[in-house]
Amino acid sequence: MVVLAGAGAGAWIATASADDPSYAAELVSFASAVDVDPDLVVSRLEGESFAERWGAVRLAPQADGEPSALLAPLVRLAGSRDHRIAPEAAFSAFEIASRLDPQELDAEELDRAALRELAEPYAALAADESARADVRLLAGQVAAALSSL
Repeated sequence: MVVLAGAGAGAWIATASADDPSYAAELVSFASAVDVDPDLVVSRLEGESFAERWGAVRLAPQADGEPSALLAPLVRLAGSRDHRIAPEAAFSAFEIASRLDPQELDAEELDRAALRELAEPYAALAADESARADVRLLAGQVAAALSSL
């Protein structure tokens, strides 16, 4: 069982096979109805099973909280050689970075400098010719978005 999101005092528990990511679409659609715990998502991004990482990658854009805490593990997964996780992680990072607004970050007292620092590993991934082309493209767009903050 993989606990990925909580709503109030309750928690949503998804069951999944480590080899079957098909439940991820259900998680994402369900995420709009609950509060997605960013700490839990971050811990699952570092999880041992494929299902944990896959579900967390898909839920990361819906998680509230410090964006840098989500973007740091996503760049590691996007740079991995796992052809299933890498493009999903890059796309999730792109979704997060494209929604960042400097005024909202300031209003929520979130650290823009920490986000700008994350532009470097995304730029390095964008320049990595051994990475997938789609991952490189998305990483470049994330790096540009983070650099502009």
